[in-house]
Amino acid sequence: MTNIFKDSFESYGVTRIKIVLEKLGYHISKLRVARLMKTNGLLARNLSSINI
Repeated sequence: MTNIFKDSFESYGVTRIKIVLEKLGYHISKLRVARLMKTNGLLARNLSSINI
């Protein structure tokens, strides 16, 4: 999960990480992904201000 987050330039949140994990064959709930992200200190950045 940390690799997915880093590969997305720290922009993927819970929903996108869950989708990628499901494509890789893992069945995991959004709440578990959110809890693991919080435990690992992963916080998605808002890139909208960068893309202006």
